Amino acid sequence: MRQPCIIPINIAPTKQGYVQLKRRDDEGRGKTENLHRIVYRSRKGPIPPGWEVDHICNRRACCNAEHLRCLQRLDHLRVTNRQRNAGRLEEARCYWEAHRHSRHVTGAEMGERFGASQTTGNRWIRIWKAEGCDSL
Repeated sequence: MRQPCIIPINIAPTKQGYVQLKRRDDEGRGKTENLHRIVYRSRKGPIPPGWEVDHICNRRACCNAEHLRCLQRLDHLRVTNRQRNAGRLEEARCYWEAHRHSRHVTGAEMGERFGASQTTGNRWIRIWKAEGCDSL
C-alpha cells in the first residue's frame, strides 16, 4: 500500500500550491525555500545542479519523502507538465465541445478560462478541429 501524502496544515501554500519555509542561511540572511526540497535533501541527499525535485503524487504541497524524486529540469518539465495539464486540457476540450455550436469560442477565452495563453487556446482549438471534433 502506498504511503499517503503528507500535507502541512499549519502553513498556507503559495498560489502555485507549494509550502514554503522562511529560514536563516549561514550568514544570518532570511531565505525562503520550498519545504519539499528541504525534506528531499534531509532524507535523500543533495539536489544536483540543474536537477529539480518532482512530486510523484502530483501534489505540490506534499512533503512525504517517498513521493519525491530528483529529475533533470527538462525531464521534469516534460513528464510532470504532461501529467499536470492532462486534466486541464480535457476540461478545456469538454467546454469547447459544449459551446462551439451555440457561439464562437475564441483562443483568448479558452486561455483565460483555463489558465493558458491565447496562443495555447488557439492551438487547442486548431488541434480539435483537425481531429474532426468540429464536424460533430
